[in-house]
Amino acid sequence: MSIITLLESFFLFPTRRCQSCLLFEQQLRQCHNVKVNDTMNPIAIFFLFSLSHFTFAQNVAMTSLTGPIAVATSSSGGLAARISSTTPDLIVDPPQDIAAFTDVSIDGSLVFALSVAPPQVCTYSIATDTLSLSLNNCVESAFAVSPFCGISSLGGTLIISGGTGGVTVFDYDATGKLEQSPRILNFDLQVIGNPDVVMVNPTQAALSSDIGGSPRFGTIVVNINGTTLTSVGEFRNPSSLGFDNALGPSNFPFVNDVYTNTNGDVFLYTANGGMTVQNINVADSIVEIAAPVQGFQAVTVSVNQESDLVLFGGLLPSGESILYAFDIEDDMALIGQVQVEGRITSVATSEDIVSFVTQDDSTIQDFAFETMTTVMPTDSSSSPPPEPTAPTLSPVLPSPTMPTSAADSTSSGSYMVPAQSTALMVVPMLLLVTEYFGGI
Repeated sequence: MSIITLLESFFLFPTRRCQSCLLFEQQLRQCHNVKVNDTMNPIAIFFLFSLSHFTFAQNVAMTSLTGPIAVATSSSGGLAARISSTTPDLIVDPPQDIAAFTDVSIDGSLVFALSVAPPQVCTYSIATDTLSLSLNNCVESAFAVSPFCGISSLGGTLIISGGTGGVTVFDYDATGKLEQSPRILNFDLQVIGNPDVVMVNPTQAALSSDIGGSPRFGTIVVNINGTTLTSVGEFRNPSSLGFDNALGPSNFPFVNDVYTNTNGDVFLYTANGGMTVQNINVADSIVEIAAPVQGFQAVTVSVNQESDLVLFGGLLPSGESILYAFDIEDDMALIGQVQVEGRITSVATSEDIVSFVTQDDSTIQDFAFETMTTVMPTDSSSSPPPEPTAPTLSPVLPSPTMPTSAADSTSSGSYMVPAQSTALMVVPMLLLVTEYFGGI
């Protein structure tokens, strides 16, 4: 029995309702597919909602037009855009019926923003003369988003990972207008869940997946063929964080990014506790990248194709965040690092600029590659980072075969609740209790 089902059964009894509970119940119905009984205790309703929504998502993506441009989800609920650290962020509010955007993807001059309450995707066009984001359209559908979900776009194809509810694919035209109906809706890949995704090319994607078995987490590469998805590769992560450091709904610590070398070989760089790389066309090709500091846990990654560099962001044993940059063409030599103030959630890079966002800051922060080892990022006042040691590449044992059923999971097919959510529920729970009993 899942924790949602257990709590729902435990808290069923007649009671009066408060206004706050109605909003929570509506969001539960829309984005969590939780059966909410008309006589359910409102405190239980809020508690169920809190289990998977305990932080604002912070994600960033970059593109290169007249120069590098970063667009991020903002803690205000909308989008933030930035040309450089010398200009203030442009803030764009979400449409009126959307509570907040949780993930963002960029394809050229087109921005795609994901909402989980209600499930919607909106597309914007970037104007560079005077930085602006113009809304093209939004589409709402019954696509799955819970409990963790990400999006990616490339060449007319938008994919939504869908969490435990299946993968969805939309088409869009050159102007960024999304088709009103998805080409593929909630496609079941016979896994426990897919908390994130990145497009490899317009007909292929790499899903961060909770596969089941052991190792439990891995990347599944799928071909997008008409109205179906076909799995063509599986790479299990031997050093996965599991649900540690997960921030719902769109900052799950299992992120992939794509690099193509001069021979046309395609590699996936993966942040999921450990740092790994694999050739997506070669079975059992996972290579683990040794961390510069023992105990480093990678939670986000971004590839700079133009500069042949990859950046991993993550957490040090002290709890501080740090970014490491590696030279892909020089046997993954460590070329720089920047210590980050706050808990890093997402990183992106384009040309010679790196942008990142943290859980506690609503602004986009950035810096140039050339300043990595000597200059702190915007708004950072942290002490200097620890002295790095040169990383090495070490082979990983071949991946085991996929289990015949995703039910071979220690969670019996249900996502467990990350421990970080508990503390964040206490204060709003007390406020709700006060409102509820005050209205009796």
